[in-house]
Amino acid sequence: NPALRARHWSKISEVIQLRIGTNEGVTWYWLIESGIESQLLLISSISRSAKMEYQIEKALSQMCIELSNLNLKTTCVKGLNKLDDPSSALELISRHRLKIQELFIPPYVQPFLQKVTDYEILLNNLKKTLKQTIEAQDKFDELQPALESEDIKLQAPELAKSFKEKVSRFNDFSKNLNLNISFHQIASNQQFVEMSRELNLGLDAVREDMKSVLEKKREIFPRFRFLSDSQLVLIISNSRTPSMTKGLFSLMYPAIKEAIIEDEQFCVGFKSFDDEIVTFNEKIWIYHNCVEKWHLLFDQQIVLTMKHN
Repeated sequence: NPALRARHWSKISEVIQLRIGTNEGVTWYWLIESGIESQLLLISSISRSAKMEYQIEKALSQMCIELSNLNLKTTCVKGLNKLDDPSSALELISRHRLKIQELFIPPYVQPFLQKVTDYEILLNNLKKTLKQTIEAQDKFDELQPALESEDIKLQAPELAKSFKEKVSRFNDFSKNLNLNISFHQIASNQQFVEMSRELNLGLDAVREDMKSVLEKKREIFPRFRFLSDSQLVLIISNSRTPSMTKGLFSLMYPAIKEAIIEDEQFCVGFKSFDDEIVTFNEKIWIYHNCVEKWHLLFDQQIVLTMKHN
């Protein structure tokens, strides 16, 4: 049995009460004379255990190779070094966890318990790092359009600066995934897990600060209270392209279907749900750096136009 290791030969030696050296040749005659046949059941049991343990040893070695060869790439998208599709890494984690459940069973796993424990730590670190990195990327995607808009840069410069710093920190972190080092080294380093966690906490704080900014805008233009946070963020994100959010006026004004935008620079009126077009007496200049300002003017122009008519 080629799967027999030194520990198995030691057990066989104990069973037959004779010392068998792993590198020593023994004759068939010597085996018969030693009475070894009376212990064949026990020896067969040791041999079967050796085969099972070898399967675990081989699987563990293969998993370590796969983890060492794992490559993750990043691509710069709008100034953010984002992970390319991480599905292969996540599939690797799932496949390895399944293999551990199928093969790593007692008592055969006993000789490898420490290695398995160490490997599970690597898997957990890898899973946490990937999960937290993906979560951070999703938060960046959610926040970036609004926080890099002219509106936020002018109305909340400290928040815009804080977000820019978070982008820089994330890029520094994600560069590690493109270095010519084994991802095994990254997964084995708890520091990367903590870095990805801290990035998420920092973005959560930016989110909370963003909510305060949204509340201030609602105080200035109360009709923004008819919009959800994500809808108001959409208006801010598209401050330079207000035609993208013209349909949101229907949520703030019961009789209005949409605003009428001209060249992304002026609001010239609105369309009702009956498809009636109302043209304002005066065009409204769309302030890209202060969305609540031109929405207030829209409100005022409705009154002025109706009075004039």
